[in-house]
Amino acid sequence: MITGDKGAIVETIDCIWITAASPDMKKLPEWARSVAIEKTGGECFFPAAWIGDEMSIMLCVSFDDVRYFHDKKHLYIPLSWAIREYPQHAKMLTEVIERAKGYLTD
Repeated sequence: MITGDKGAIVETIDCIWITAASPDMKKLPEWARSVAIEKTGGECFFPAAWIGDEMSIMLCVSFDDVRYFHDKKHLYIPLSWAIREYPQHAKMLTEVIERAKGYLTD
């Protein structure tokens, strides 16, 4: 794990995890302030709870045959799918993910 004042980055087999660590964000559990960026392809995965009920969203991604995963008992879904299916959240999701990707270059 790489830690710093911006948060933590954990490398796993397929993804790099980024966790926000600002004082305001620390009130949230770690899973709720973490995103995963795929090492190959660059797809971003974020907690489905950001945009709605995890169980309902899991049914949708399963029905659409979209890759997803669980970590710490929470559903993480791909940004590309979420923007298509939940366009009302596209601006917020894109801004958050771009900020997270910025941590990789700092």
